[in-house]
Amino acid sequence: MSYEIGRRALGYVGSHAIRLAGQAGAAGVLFGDGNGYLGKVKDGILTAPNFIYNVPHIIKDLDKVRRIDTGIEKAGAETGNALDYLKHLQLREAYEALTRGAEGAKQVYDVVREIDYNSIWHAGVNLANNVLDKPVETAAAAGTMLALGYVGGRAARFWAKRGGESFYETWERNLGRKLFRGYFDKHPERELLYRSEIEDRDSRTGIQ
Repeated sequence: MSYEIGRRALGYVGSHAIRLAGQAGAAGVLFGDGNGYLGKVKDGILTAPNFIYNVPHIIKDLDKVRRIDTGIEKAGAETGNALDYLKHLQLREAYEALTRGAEGAKQVYDVVREIDYNSIWHAGVNLANNVLDKPVETAAAAGTMLALGYVGGRAARFWAKRGGESFYETWERNLGRKLFRGYFDKHPERELLYRSEIEDRDSRTGIQ
């Protein structure tokens, strides 16, 4: 039983991961600089490995976003405090608030200086070239990546379920039988077909 649950869980995670990789690959095609259809497909295939390889850099970029956010928040809040102090002629407090606000603004400035604008510019140029100059090759390669992700995800699901229905599909079918009871009463052959399909599924997906 534990093997059955583990296999289904692995298949569920693998199915979604493969589909996500296909979607990421399509994005990689759009922003890649591969030449021709095969070159663009290669860009798409390498997207997931490149993403994993660059995880440390991505974490650093996320930290930059966080630092920018906190810097803007600090600068805005302290500037507002300074204005309140000035209204009450509390000059010293206003000066200290402006100083703290300047620290927040400097934090944003320092982070902005660290950003690699060349990479952003390069990705933008690639996107424009792919969409405007090579729309057919780009669309075909992106579609290929989406198809590979879909087929791979379905294959993982097929392996995990041993060809049977997912839990959701079983629940959905049972719900349909309850909601449309009148339909099944008028069409008993559908009820028999449903039962035969369930028996066939159970014979193929028994605990292994």
